[in-house]
Amino acid sequence: MQNIPVHFDGEYRGLARLAGEFEGTNRDSGAKETVSFTESLNFEFESVDGVTDTIAIRAADLDKATPAVDYKAFVKGDRATIVGHVSLADRNSGKDSYFVVRSVVPITGSAAKKQPAV
Repeated sequence: MQNIPVHFDGEYRGLARLAGEFEGTNRDSGAKETVSFTESLNFEFESVDGVTDTIAIRAADLDKATPAVDYKAFVKGDRATIVGHVSLADRNSGKDSYFVVRSVVPITGSAAKKQPAV
């Protein structure tokens, strides 16, 4: 597993996914279970080569960020600095790659006004 630092400014574009739940099977026990998940927020960003893309960040990850951010404070068009790292799984390892959020700091808009001073 390789960790690559990530730092970018993104614009909030709305919810990517509403909260919900689904029925699944536990990998270890084989038992049926209900899995709950939180909302995901879409942030649009421009990469260094000029390509515009979006990333969905789970509301639960904003709660764990330093400082914690109230995702409900975001309004479309708000901008935030997002810092974290991408964990890249080794090729053919059977593991997933994923993005880990370390901090989300609102810089403009409604969410920035509601962010407590540090």
